[in-house]
Amino acid sequence: MARINFPDNFAAQQTLLTNLHAKHTADGTSSDLLPYFAQQNLNIAADVAAGEQAAIHETARGLFSRNAENFRELRDNRFKPVFARFKGLVQFLKSLNKGNERALAEWGITVDNQSKIVYPTDFDTQAALYTTFAEKHSSFDPISAPLNPYIGKQIISMDADHTAVTNATTSNASMKAAANNSESEKVLRDNLWQPVVAHLRGSIDYLKKLNSDNPKALGAWGITADDSPRQPRVRTTSLIIGETITISGAIIGGTFTNLGASDLHLYKGKTTTGTPEIVHAGEQFGILKGWSILTVVNVSVLVAGKFSLLVSNTAI
Repeated sequence: MARINFPDNFAAQQTLLTNLHAKHTADGTSSDLLPYFAQQNLNIAADVAAGEQAAIHETARGLFSRNAENFRELRDNRFKPVFARFKGLVQFLKSLNKGNERALAEWGITVDNQSKIVYPTDFDTQAALYTTFAEKHSSFDPISAPLNPYIGKQIISMDADHTAVTNATTSNASMKAAANNSESEKVLRDNLWQPVVAHLRGSIDYLKKLNSDNPKALGAWGITADDSPRQPRVRTTSLIIGETITISGAIIGGTFTNLGASDLHLYKGKTTTGTPEIVHAGEQFGILKGWSILTVVNVSVLVAGKFSLLVSNTAI
């Protein structure tokens, strides 16, 4: 039976619903969907209306999402150069305290057991760390502050950097607000749209079965059907201790690979009768004619087994 390529995004799903509704309306009393809608008590016009309301929230979601990304970019443009200079200041301070790197804790800096500086990875903690560090610097006499030689040599303006961090923090707050608004709009969209998608999938499944002998007829409804053969896939399977499993659809010429740490026994067919092929840990077994169905046994009483095998896409 043909496979339906159901769209995975809102806009394409809404277009599909619109196409379905248009043909259903054009066909009138001869519409193939009339019996299904009557049996399921569905109103496609109401679903279209719900979709239009969902689209309003989707538009707002997209706008807030773009705003959040813009604020994130603005935040990073302001903060990243400052944090790069900050790391230089920290390394200079570390050289001043060589042999006593723990003293950097007074500046808010974390040092591990190997005297390595540990920097936070998220913006909020990085900004807080920079603020603590800058406040410690400001607590010294402006003339004799230990960082002065490095600041003078590198031509760093602590005031300008402080302003940049303040502005970056504002952008970060705006980013979070926009992201929260985007998520709220997504929830509102989904509350309206998810029931419609369920109706849409059901309608398409009905049409698919109704036209099982002519899947190309689904195109008139805006439905994309694919009846081309599926490509084989590599299936990875785990076996608990002592487990036996039968695999159908192994590809002739493919490879069975033991990915576990113990031997696996392979039997031709659906039973474990006869002499097995033993595949040791890390070894492979080529699938020959007659082995499209095989049974795998994990004979270990100590460890789980694992293997990979090239199978058809309809294999179970």
